[in-house]
Amino acid sequence: MVRVCVGASGDTINTSQVLLIKISTSGDIVQKKLYTTNNQRVQYNSQWAHSLAITKNGDYVIGGARYYEPWVFRTDTAGNIKWATWYYDSINGESKLHRGATVNSLRETSRGTIICAAGDEYPNNGGFALNNYAAVLELDSAGNVNKRLQWSNLTGYTLGGFFIDETETGCYLLAGNQALLYINTSGAIVWRKKYTMMLDGVGSMVNN
Repeated sequence: MVRVCVGASGDTINTSQVLLIKISTSGDIVQKKLYTTNNQRVQYNSQWAHSLAITKNGDYVIGGARYYEPWVFRTDTAGNIKWATWYYDSINGESKLHRGATVNSLRETSRGTIICAAGDEYPNNGGFALNNYAAVLELDSAGNVNKRLQWSNLTGYTLGGFFIDETETGCYLLAGNQALLYINTSGAIVWRKKYTMMLDGVGSMVNN
């Protein structure tokens, strides 16, 4: 059995890389693939990988952000890109996703589509405030948007789309900062709960 992980590397001059690694149970690297972007102004070309899903046919679907713009790409089992797409472009003049969002979680559904939790990045040690934004994308096998749901500034919540899963009935569970949302197949929020200070001495982020 092998395991697959994804991350990012690069220098501060002109290179930003997404790194896909497959390792054996003994920790040996059996496959490695670099996806490199070169630009003299790396601050406008940096990219980060935040999430990885393995589909039923063995493809890898990777999501993250590139200079504050969310992206997803899909590869075959050898790591060769099948398709890659950005989701900050516009649909009829309306942005697909909030600028500054990133794809934090991916899952393949029972329907063979890909669902994504997008929103603010995880808060960093600098303590930057969240934008109180979360989104769900459902993508077809070619990366086209089948469904797009977005929420901003829900009263009483500091929201962020950090983790997504599918229920047995095809609905969505979306976890964010202090919040858990149950969303039906029509895209309506059936219920939302706020959880803070879940464990004494532990922060209140609901990531998974």
